Amino acid sequence: RLSTQMRRPVIAYVVVISSMISAAIMAFTVRQQWELLVGAALFYLSDLFVARHRFVVEHRINRSVGLPLYYGGQCVLALSLA
Repeated sequence: RLSTQMRRPVIAYVVVISSMISAAIMAFTVRQQWELLVGAALFYLSDLFVARHRFVVEHRINRSVGLPLYYGGQCVLALSLA
């Protein structure tokens, strides 16, 4: 569903965001810090709703679910610093 112009940037972003979740999984296995894993997972899931809204179907459910996931993920990641 992507235009030719958007394929490379989207693939690059998927690689970056997937690297983030992989790093969070590795950090969890070493430090047992659940906040890193949960925060990264919530952030990752929120991006799925952004992508769905942008590239599949524009619907208010994307924001209704995606935004709480995003802000929740950010809060949990911030808690990991405490």
